[in-house]
Amino acid sequence: MNKIKKFIQSRNEFVIPILFAILLVPLSYFHNTFEEWDGVMQLFAGRAIFDGEGYAGWPSHYWPPLYSLLAGFLDLFMPGFLASKLISHAAGVLLLYVVYKLAMELTKDESTALLSQLFLVVNPLYLLSSLQAENHMLDSLFFVSSILLLFRSLKFPGSKEFIVLGVMAGLAGLTRYTSYILVPLIILTVLLAFNWKKAWKPLILFVVSFSVVSSPWWLHNSLLNGSPFATWQYINIGYGLFDRNPLWWWKWHADYNGISDIILSNPWAFIQHVFSNMLISLLLMVGTCAALSPFVLPAWISSPFRIKKIYSVSLLTGVVLFIFLVSQAFVFPQVFLSWTVVFTILSIHFIITYLVRYERRHSFLKVMLKSVISILFCCGLLTTGYLTHQYIKGDDYDGGQLADYKAITETLKAYDPDIGHKTVMAVNPAWAYYLGSQFIMMPLYYEGEVAGIYTYEALDEKVIQHAQNTYGSPFIPPVKSDYLIFDRFTVNYLPQFSFLFNPHSSQVPSTFHLVYQSKEVVVYELKEVIPSEK
Repeated sequence: MNKIKKFIQSRNEFVIPILFAILLVPLSYFHNTFEEWDGVMQLFAGRAIFDGEGYAGWPSHYWPPLYSLLAGFLDLFMPGFLASKLISHAAGVLLLYVVYKLAMELTKDESTALLSQLFLVVNPLYLLSSLQAENHMLDSLFFVSSILLLFRSLKFPGSKEFIVLGVMAGLAGLTRYTSYILVPLIILTVLLAFNWKKAWKPLILFVVSFSVVSSPWWLHNSLLNGSPFATWQYINIGYGLFDRNPLWWWKWHADYNGISDIILSNPWAFIQHVFSNMLISLLLMVGTCAALSPFVLPAWISSPFRIKKIYSVSLLTGVVLFIFLVSQAFVFPQVFLSWTVVFTILSIHFIITYLVRYERRHSFLKVMLKSVISILFCCGLLTTGYLTHQYIKGDDYDGGQLADYKAITETLKAYDPDIGHKTVMAVNPAWAYYLGSQFIMMPLYYEGEVAGIYTYEALDEKVIQHAQNTYGSPFIPPVKSDYLIFDRFTVNYLPQFSFLFNPHSSQVPSTFHLVYQSKEVVVYELKEVIPSEK
């Protein structure tokens, strides 16, 4: 028993990650509906890679290929949803180990390192991101690992660790484009840490290794889209600028060809949009630390006095660059997951430092330190427990987008044995996952008649080419869906078609054949032939 105890004490950094891995098992079991919109799309893209179609579908214009590649590979051996979740589970567990190492590098204090791990476990953003089939946790693993490797590499300017740093940053950049911010961050940090004579060698090692890791994707993207950095991210930027109005996706964006068009159309509005998002970003970065939120700003302001100056300056530079980058489009909590990890470490260290500093003079502060930590932990535990329960409770409904999905899946598979070769029009691509079919998205703004919606009649050809779908190759009109799934969520955007809930209405086209009906959703088979290409 004593040997076991000593072994555990000598491997403290593994205890919480192992317990977290055990916790994820039942939570993953109960999170049993693939409602993650982006995750479904990325899985289909991964399947296309291993079907020999390459990485060329809709997701390839918004995300680099690494998450899809991993999901598609694991999908060969297990159900796709489990494969996609497993990536986040593993990344979440591994990141806790990295957190320990980063906290030790920043603070040299094991209590801070262990408490940082513990408080991330009871952070709702961290826990849910570890559960979900999304690329945020994988990206954060590589992003935070890059920061750790950067700080370690600064001790050895001629070290080959800069090669490993380039590889790690390259993997982050292959997961989410926002992680490209690591490149200027690392270059600036090295230039601040060393004079040019010492800086050039590590920078070359870093840039070369980063480029080697990234080059297969850059080459593929160049051959397919004309540039190693070609994306449709300007559509996301416009979507954010125009208040996330569905009109942007389904009509307005056809008038723009890039970010320069968007900025030049209304420069002042774009500037306001960016500054507004920067303010929201600051609030989100504080808020995502959950129970530790009150300590984030004091911890950040005092960080130069508690950690190495170069570390503090580097982190501040990274935050500024990151906020400016993401504020061009729209921001949401998961975007800041990597920085939530960093701020958690700094906040814990702030609390411990300032209470321990005075506990010799005032003995009651030792009790207060334990009380503060305990209260904050309990608050985090209760909040995370409640939010996780609410998430799992509602994931098989997803705001109405997946209403009755089990019954509809069973009905359609019995009704149409060839459903796997058909295309479904709906709002959520998870329908295609469960039916084994293809997916094209229901327009959330449409000016035409309902009889033309499933062929995208009356939509601009450019809008059609950019429409969300699960095909592994470029989406070229004409298009046609074989089934239409119309739910209460969709009615909020297309109220003019609410009559579809009454299959006996004279407004329902004769080519719409009812297959399933409930209070929440109706499913029609669409029998009209493909219209001639215009």
